[in-house]
Amino acid sequence: MFVNTYNNLAKFLIITGDYKKALGLAQKSLALESKIEDKIIAIHIECTAKCLLDLDARDCIAKLNEWIKNEFTLTWSFKEIERWIEKATISEYKKKFIISIIEMIKK
Repeated sequence: MFVNTYNNLAKFLIITGDYKKALGLAQKSLALESKIEDKIIAIHIECTAKCLLDLDARDCIAKLNEWIKNEFTLTWSFKEIERWIEKATISEYKKKFIISIIEMIKK
């Protein structure tokens, strides 16, 4: 239960521009015992927040690449993040990075 709450709140914080708090919540979510689906969403948020904060995201990308090799089913919606990316005043590089993370997960 807490994992979904952390992940949903972190998504809201990304959309509203509080990337540092989103990163903290994603890391709290990752520290909890949870299903692979929840971990994948949390690592997606961590990678996104790190990118937006100009932090090194290589470690979380490596984890994501490893975790998506597992079988999983997502009920998570990326619609809000995808809509936000279209309007966000962030660099094209950051937009492409975030979209690439989402595409990795959707495959």
